[in-house]
This record gives sequence, structure tokens and C-alpha cells, in this order.
Amino acid sequence: NGHAAEPCGGDDCDDTDPETHSGVVAGCREEDRNCNGAPDQDDDGDGHVRAVCGGDDCDDSSAAVLPGAIELCNGIDDDCDGVADEPVPIGSDLRVTASAGISSRPDVEWSGSEFGVAWEDTRFAGYGIYFARISASGAKIGSDVRISPEYTLALRASLAWDGSGYAVLWDDASDILLRRIAADGSPVGTQTNVSLTPQASTSAAVAWSGSVLGIAWDEADPSAAGKEIYFQLVLADGTRIGSAANVSGAAGDSVEPDLAWTGSGFAVAWDDDRDGRLFDVYLDRISATGVPEGPATRLTLVAGGGPALAWTGSVLGAFWWESGSAIYGTMLAGDGSTIADRVECNAVGPGNALEPAAGT
Repeated sequence: NGHAAEPCGGDDCDDTDPETHSGVVAGCREEDRNCNGAPDQDDDGDGHVRAVCGGDDCDDSSAAVLPGAIELCNGIDDDCDGVADEPVPIGSDLRVTASAGISSRPDVEWSGSEFGVAWEDTRFAGYGIYFARISASGAKIGSDVRISPEYTLALRASLAWDGSGYAVLWDDASDILLRRIAADGSPVGTQTNVSLTPQASTSAAVAWSGSVLGIAWDEADPSAAGKEIYFQLVLADGTRIGSAANVSGAAGDSVEPDLAWTGSGFAVAWDDDRDGRLFDVYLDRISATGVPEGPATRLTLVAGGGPALAWTGSVLGAFWWESGSAIYGTMLAGDGSTIADRVECNAVGPGNALEPAAGT
């Protein structure tokens, strides 16, 4: 076969078989036909049979690629789960609260050096809003701090870093309220009502532009049997800039918005039943001066909801759930144009996949 035996300094590991020597294309045999020291069906020698031979190794040319490997940010599906560069947990879970009662619906914000977390909590006199700091390494800093006044109803916390502290918003089933938190976690001043309407306003979302806060919420529409999405610009101290704008402007219910700053304006997405389904997800852009640009774009193909938005600095990620228990996402430019078609973000399996979260 033109290859000298290994004892003679060659590369033929079985000189009795003319089809065994270095350079033979590995097949699915258990023997080592190409003389690389591993069975042909596991040519990289990582203990996993290649996929074309009925095994679970998606890349038999690399011993570093195999089921159970650590997923790296390298454009490669290192763990053979069908997805390249998916996020992996760092360290262990951290229990943030350990009080009696219910702690639920948290929101998390990165300050540039640590995380802030706000949530609703029943530990004292009904639902209140609490805040905690988490280090970049995942350790809790200090104790929980109550942000909302005692003996008042406070629900659905939303959090934003404004460059020097946090803005936390919540609703009391009637109004949207805002309070600042210093970088060290201490509350600043008192709460401010930013919705200022006689109609019930709930489910606030907040984003910082670099100079002002954008706030979106759902509000009962007195002229129709339903709710609309409203948007308001607010200074960090709670001072309103202009009047609130109706973003959705559609028949039926438009509820539970999420909001992101996109470098030149805001993007807001929400649940909407204008198409006769419960619900669809719609998205609209809002200018830096607080003017809805419209018309809103529907993201869902079938009934779904729970939008989550995140801006990377160049791309807006939009995520939601759809009927069939699947999470979907798409990438948009800052002007709202589509960069990449929608993709399914999770494999459908037992149970439900609902209410995604997104962040950068």
C-alpha cells in the first residue's frame, strides 16, 4: 500500500492489511483503519461515536467537541446540543430573599459594576417593593431595602440605571409611581406619581436614554372597553416632560409593555388582542422626544405574548412566547427594520415555555 510499517519508521499500524494506513478516510468501523490511535467511528478519540455512525459526537474531528463539553463563545456547538454559543450558568444559584411571605416578579439591572434587583414582596403588611444589590461575582451586598411606603399596595417593579443611581417604578393598581435609589442602595426622596391620570394605570416598564427616562404602562381607556399603552418622558428626579402619548391606539386590550432604548429612540412591545386572539405581540418605535412613530408591527404569527426587549448597542433583540410552548426571537435594527428572521429559541418539550426575559 506504499506505507512502511511503524516498527520500520513508517505510518502503517497494521502492515498485514493493505487498507490500513495513515490517510485512510475514517468510516464507522470499530478498528483503527487510519492509524491515528482511535477507532474509526470515534476518530478524535473522545469516547463518543460520530453522529453519522449512530453516535452523539457532532464533530468527530475535534476531541474538544462532545456532549457535556463546556460551551465557549467561539461560533462552535461545543456541547453538541444543536446550538452554538448559548449562554451557560456561571457559578451557583444565589438566593436573594429569605423572608417569610412571597417574593415575586423581580427585575434586574446592571449598573456598570454590579446588579440591582427589585421585586414585589409580602413580608410586611401586604405587597411592597424591595431592592437588593448583587456584586459582579454574584454575591449579595448588604440587606434588602423597602422602597415603597409601608401599608400601601405596590406591585410589578421595573428598574433602570440612570447613570448615578437606579429608578424603580411600580404600580398600586391605580397609578405608576417612581422612586430613585442611590448607587449604595439607599432610597432617595419620596415616591412620585408619573402617570397622573384618573384611569387605572399598571404594569410599568422603564428605560434610560442617557439623559431621560422613558416609561411605558397600560391604562384603561375611558372611551373604549379596553386598555391602551401609554408612554411618558421623565427626568431622573421624576419630573414629567410633556404629556403622555397613546402608543397602541387599537380596539381591545393592549397590556404589559416592555421597553428599551435603541441609541436614537425607544422601542416598546406589548400584548395586544386587536386581531381577535388572546394575545399577539406588537412593537412600535418612539422618538427621543417621546413621539410614537407607528404604525406598530406585529411580531407573532400565532397567539402569544410576554415580550422582552434588549439593546446590544447595535441590535435590538425581541423575544416572546407563542402557542405551542415555544420562545421565539428576532433581531431588529434601531430603526425597527428586521435584521434576522424570527427563530425558535427553545426546543419544545414537556411543560410550558412562557414569559422570556432579555438583557445585555
